[in-house]
Amino acid sequence: MNNYLIILGLGMCLGLVGFYLAYKFLSKKNSLSQIDYNSKEAESFLEKRGFQIIEKGRQSSVVIYVDGKGHLGSERADFIVERERKRYVVKVVNEIGIDPVESAMRRKLVEFSKLFPGLEILFLDLNAGELHEIKFKFPKSEKEILFMVFVGVFIIAVISVIVVLLIQMGLF
Repeated sequence: MNNYLIILGLGMCLGLVGFYLAYKFLSKKNSLSQIDYNSKEAESFLEKRGFQIIEKGRQSSVVIYVDGKGHLGSERADFIVERERKRYVVKVVNEIGIDPVESAMRRKLVEFSKLFPGLEILFLDLNAGELHEIKFKFPKSEKEILFMVFVGVFIIAVISVIVVLLIQMGLF
């Protein structure tokens, strides 16, 4: 009985290692096929503008649930760079007519902002020789604004009550 448990445990361990290696192999194969620009040209462009390249090709994963079933997805940042103590994630394009405000590219950049939190976004158009800093601001809903006003009024009212009580007690 003990031999069967040992064999079962070893089989499970070997299966997990095999699955992990297959996943790594397939994810590297996909990420290498995504490069459609001259990496050295992009590096040179960034370095000339004072950016220090920290990392190349960082991947970040996300699980997308559709009808309760999880699907693993990932996105690869072309570069992580730093300048003046600020870090940026860089998306490089080398195609004519790709614009950061175009809906498909905008969605990808919004995804970058969520997958690489804490990093600013740079959009490098090698074809046009332009570098754009991307920021997003989403308007707040009326309910959020109303809630913030309510919280502000509540805080002011509490502070006013405390000051009035301190004055009446002679402590202020």
